[in-house]
Amino acid sequence: MNAELIGAGEVEPAQLEHMAGIFNEILASENISIETCTVAGCDPRKLRAAFQKASSRYDLVLAVGGLGLGPEGNAKETLAAFLGRRLVLHQETLKRIQTAYARAGRNMPQAASRLAAMPEQSIVFPGQKGITPGCGVSLGKKQIILLPDLEREAVPMVQACVAPYLARLSGGGGVIRVVNIFGLSEEEVHEKIESKYGSLRNPTVSVRSKEGEVQAVISTQANSKAEASMLAAPVIKGLLGMFGEYAYGVDQVSLQNVVIGSLRANRMTIASAEDGTEGLLEDLLEETDSSGRIYLKGFQGPLAVPEKILKKYGPASPQTAAAMAKGAMETTHASFGIAAAGDGKHFFGAVCDSRAVWTVEVDVPERLSEAYLQRMLVLAVLDFARRVIAALPQRYEGATSLVAAAEGKLAKPFSAKIPIPPGQESKKKKKKKEKREKKRGGFLSSIFPFPGDSFGEVLRKVVLIIAVCTFFGSAGYLGVYYYQSFSNQKLSEAMADQYEAGIIASERLEVPDNYPEDYQRKFANLYGINQDIGAWLKIPDTLVNYPVVFYEPDNLYYSRRDFTGKSNRHGVPWIEARCTLNPQCDNYIVYGHNMTDGQMFGELIKYKPSGEGLEFLKAHPIISMDDVYRDNDYKIMSVFISTTNPKYGGVFYYNYFTDLSNEQNFNNFVKEVTDRSFYISNVDVQPGDKFITLSTCSYEYGPVSDNADVRTVVVGRRVREGEKNDGSDILYQLNPSPKVPEGFSKEIAAGAHAGDAAQYIRSQGTKAVQQAAAPAAGQQETAAGQQESLTSQQEKPDIPVMAEASRPSEPATAITTDPVAESMKAAQASSSQAALDAARAAASEEAERQAWAAAQASQAAQEAEAARQAEQAKAAASASEAARLAAEAKAASDAAEEERASMAALEAAASREAELEAQAAKEKEEAEKLSNQQDSSSREEDENEEENQDKDSNDKVSDPGGPLTIYASGSKRSSSAEELIPQIVMNEMGAGFSQEALKAQAVAAYSYVRYQNAHGIVPTFYLNTPSSDVAQACQSVLGQAVYSGGSIAFTPFYATSAGVTAASSDVWGGSYSYLVPVDSSVDERANGYEKSVSLSANEVAAKVKSAMKVDLYAYSDNPDDWFGIESYTEGEQYVKEIRVGDKTTSGRAFREQVMNLRSAAFDIDYDGSRFTFTTRGYGHGVGMSQNGANFYAKDGWSYTDILEHYYPGTQVQ
Repeated sequence: MNAELIGAGEVEPAQLEHMAGIFNEILASENISIETCTVAGCDPRKLRAAFQKASSRYDLVLAVGGLGLGPEGNAKETLAAFLGRRLVLHQETLKRIQTAYARAGRNMPQAASRLAAMPEQSIVFPGQKGITPGCGVSLGKKQIILLPDLEREAVPMVQACVAPYLARLSGGGGVIRVVNIFGLSEEEVHEKIESKYGSLRNPTVSVRSKEGEVQAVISTQANSKAEASMLAAPVIKGLLGMFGEYAYGVDQVSLQNVVIGSLRANRMTIASAEDGTEGLLEDLLEETDSSGRIYLKGFQGPLAVPEKILKKYGPASPQTAAAMAKGAMETTHASFGIAAAGDGKHFFGAVCDSRAVWTVEVDVPERLSEAYLQRMLVLAVLDFARRVIAALPQRYEGATSLVAAAEGKLAKPFSAKIPIPPGQESKKKKKKKEKREKKRGGFLSSIFPFPGDSFGEVLRKVVLIIAVCTFFGSAGYLGVYYYQSFSNQKLSEAMADQYEAGIIASERLEVPDNYPEDYQRKFANLYGINQDIGAWLKIPDTLVNYPVVFYEPDNLYYSRRDFTGKSNRHGVPWIEARCTLNPQCDNYIVYGHNMTDGQMFGELIKYKPSGEGLEFLKAHPIISMDDVYRDNDYKIMSVFISTTNPKYGGVFYYNYFTDLSNEQNFNNFVKEVTDRSFYISNVDVQPGDKFITLSTCSYEYGPVSDNADVRTVVVGRRVREGEKNDGSDILYQLNPSPKVPEGFSKEIAAGAHAGDAAQYIRSQGTKAVQQAAAPAAGQQETAAGQQESLTSQQEKPDIPVMAEASRPSEPATAITTDPVAESMKAAQASSSQAALDAARAAASEEAERQAWAAAQASQAAQEAEAARQAEQAKAAASASEAARLAAEAKAASDAAEEERASMAALEAAASREAELEAQAAKEKEEAEKLSNQQDSSSREEDENEEENQDKDSNDKVSDPGGPLTIYASGSKRSSSAEELIPQIVMNEMGAGFSQEALKAQAVAAYSYVRYQNAHGIVPTFYLNTPSSDVAQACQSVLGQAVYSGGSIAFTPFYATSAGVTAASSDVWGGSYSYLVPVDSSVDERANGYEKSVSLSANEVAAKVKSAMKVDLYAYSDNPDDWFGIESYTEGEQYVKEIRVGDKTTSGRAFREQVMNLRSAAFDIDYDGSRFTFTTRGYGHGVGMSQNGANFYAKDGWSYTDILEHYYPGTQVQ
């Protein structure tokens, strides 16, 4: 499509031509080219004539300028008159302008409302870097678009708004992405890119400079935006890796924008001081953050520099810059200070926080224009600040304490250079080049024998030549090795892109003519490359993300061939030829090479205890292998080693168990894989289950070779309908006695070393541990072999996996239901709708708390067993050995206590929040029907009370005494508090918690159950046999409860806060005066307090599309634009509202229903290819933090102090 660019208002011809060049680069991916530029000026008649002439020649007309408040700002009026339309006020734009003025602390003039006036039926483009909006109008197939005249406003608007708008109109699939680079010249960047990406045709990579910075521009064409973005993603990732710290972002407006954005994301502020830069540093930061919320203030001159520093080091020194940065920070109480100090020949920058300072020396080249040099010096300091801030929450290297800096004692400053514009090579560089040319002539004579050389000299040169040849031969071999590794990785990434494109655009994919009708459409791209495609194998967050081939004629055909059929030592994972895809065989056997570069099945080795072991298994418990007919997820149930050589004992031919329909085969397979497994799990097995077996070479018996006698094997059981497929309901423990080939000691097989004795003692699989890992109560019995290997050790486990709660439907019948139903039943008794919503939502959070408790019991049992075995070791060993073991056991116990107090949440089974939420709507409807049947007089009375009272004053609950009623192991149970509360506390916290924390948990649990029972709710808990410490703590507070206004309070609890608790009204609705935010910063001491999860842009887009029906790629080509945190709850930690594309949702809904995050206290970061979601704490955040309670107890707080802190305004009695 060709276009014309019109200059309105005060736009000059040179400016118009310059902007036309920029717009052409941005719109090239949409096949749009500006062919003509016309300057119309401020005259309405000339501008109208220009609109008429341009729209008659081209389908697209762009106009810049004429949108301001002065007399030249007549472009919208002229366009409206040309179209015969009115100007109307766009309320959303007006509101945005009013907000901008308010943030700047200024009153909006009446004339500013003109900026929000738009031609009727126009599309409004919000100001991206300023308050002036643009707009577009459609005339059939023709488009006229008005843009601001300033480049810094118009260019971002075209990138973020106009290009996607035009793409949607044309249905095109072009994408342009920009990698921003600072610190290298345009020539250096071009040389690097040309060597690697110069031959690419789609996408293409070009280089351009912009105000001293360099941009690598990636242009891509495809059938859709999503596909084009996928093609661009690996190139973006490659460029970011190529340029390292020089690359400061993707699709960023400017370097200063990144600095302000990083500070905003970390909720921090900055102030500046500068000397010798004419206020440019202040101008750039103030222009970027006009609100003044992030950039607080700028100072000029040597601010707060001690006289002795100035006298000793001078005004242009790192010591002076450090003192200025500190002065700016302390004067404004900012989080950071930044300073620049120079005298024309020397230039230094500094960045400091409340504890340390970093300095940088910027090289000052000769013969550069003063304006260019000054800008580049300031940008170099900003880039240094960007690197320091990007390291958060870690501390950037090279820091000096502020105390030492005050004395002038600084670490060596970092060094930075200013990119030299093309054609301005420095004198120093030219001299070096000339010197190299002079030396070149005599080089050969120093290497090769020449006439006149002595015998010794000839011998020396010959030896040198042989050594050099040997070196280059070895280097060549290594080069080929690493090139093959790199090439295979790139091929794998390209295949992954093809597969993901098939997932995102499966309905729109053009499938090959011979594509099997019953194949899933998402495999069409891969089928077009290789018709032997059988499946896609993925273990999330590992390197295992590959196509899997199925080739029946030759089981080893792909052993040394890649997916395209070319020779490749990596091969490609392949399915055993004896398997069948349709019908699906009972056990998919998949082979892959154990490559030393970690590719293919090299990651499987990490599952063994000799690798990363139990922690790796817990972090990666799910295998996903979607075959061409169906999707499959598998729970890992066994990791073992097996030999293929009979001389090492009997061979287990696991790869022959593809048909398990025979009962004996099934029993034998299950028994062998469980007996041999390094781990015990609660993954149960039933006849009819499907399995996957991953097999790779292992080298326990000798050096790496193709004839390895050992195999590492990972077995998974297919996830059944209704089960979680994220692995969060699985518990694992080390197996104390796995069956291993002869010649292996069990300790070596398990990876236990002498230095790890304490850990090894703690990890032995005793009865208590096996109870924790036993299958859920009520599961079907399996074949005899399975019973022996999985369940015979404990037929009635005390710690069941969470099952559905149930309640009587008829006297003789029990039906499956949910605690939500009980919550709804209780809620209808109160006329307060807020109370009904709060009770419903609180019940939906119940499962999360219960899930966390499951692993606590396992850890407690493990701890008890560690102590018991330490005592046995002490009795059996010599005195010195006994002392050593006892000390190790105690150290293990102490470590376990701390670990359990902070990490148990990570090892817990997943909550059933999604199930509970799904059922809540039905229960709510039932509750509302029941509520409508209440007596009208009581309803009116309740309505009057609702206006004047909180929820806690409405729901008077006294302590009636008597039994408590809960659900445990799927059935209702009523018993005394003396019996139930210790079992609940043991499971919730365990013996490792402090006594005062245990007491606080006992009182909170008692109050919680008593309150829920009084409202007709039967809560669900896990139970575990209490230790003597837990029983003693509970006995000492028996009968005590938390009271508010004379009634028992509602006392929810959870694992870990985000440093502050949340209000119930922000999480569930309703109003409890004592469930409000309070400080819990002690939680920041917990292990695992902050956790991050990384996902590709395509994975995030798929999750959002599935949960919210929002197409993020349709919203914006730049994933950095997809999310925006709109507000936080009180305490500024938990997200209250977040924008997702063009929709706004609550932080809680985003956490639970979209991304499945640990907490609603989260940050979102995008690095150009992947999103990182970082959460703080774990759980809903309302009421008592269990880890926080434990830390407060360690700090000397009593249980009453803890409870009255987390439930303010209450009393314990």
